Amino acid sequence: FAVIAFLVSYFKNYQWPAEKLGAALDKILGEIKSARFRHDTPADELKKELDGIFSASPFKNLWAEYSASLHTLQPRLGGGNDKTVLATVPAEVFFSKESMIDVRVNADFYRHLPGILTGIGIIGTFSGLVWGLHEFRPDPSEALSSLPLLLQEVTSAFIGSGFAILAAIFVTYKEKSILNRCYRLVEELDKEIDSLYDMAAGEEYLARSVKISEKHPPVTIDDLSGLMNALPERKA
Repeated sequence: FAVIAFLVSYFKNYQWPAEKLGAALDKILGEIKSARFRHDTPADELKKELDGIFSASPFKNLWAEYSASLHTLQPRLGGGNDKTVLATVPAEVFFSKESMIDVRVNADFYRHLPGILTGIGIIGTFSGLVWGLHEFRPDPSEALSSLPLLLQEVTSAFIGSGFAILAAIFVTYKEKSILNRCYRLVEELDKEIDSLYDMAAGEEYLARSVKISEKHPPVTIDDLSGLMNALPERKA
């Protein structure tokens, strides 16, 4: 019964949710590829389109955190109206395997489930043997009558152990195959998101920010002080 209970929990809390996540990732990848191939899409429209793609849970919060890290450079004078959006960190920082897959399906527990099932099978085997030997009567007059009970308990113990080991083999195969597929989809998703925006890396990003700051100098404390001193003169 313990093996069956663990199998039901595996399908309900791991395999079916993981398959659902994989299907959702497949759908999102297809929509992002379609958006990426439309190179003439303005940054604002692309942002709205991506907001719609990542509108479902658990992707909505992750996308909100990632989009908040994007840096928008205003268009240069005479350079058109197109804005430049730069990524400050790789998508993997937010769309990680742990945050998207492991936490959602409790992978840390279910990757150890095959070992738990094997342990249950071993315990069941020894329990059956001990119980059968306990019921066996070594007295010659009762040995033949108690022998069928001993064989029955031993047979049941080995059948239960075999079932638990087969369940452990099945869970190992399915758990690894589903988890590896989801991990591969997450890696593809990170690559697709990174391909949408240029990385604002180091010296290049700093140089572009300095140029923009020179064209649009910030208001300093001296400027504010001069403005405050000029107000009484205007009133006078």
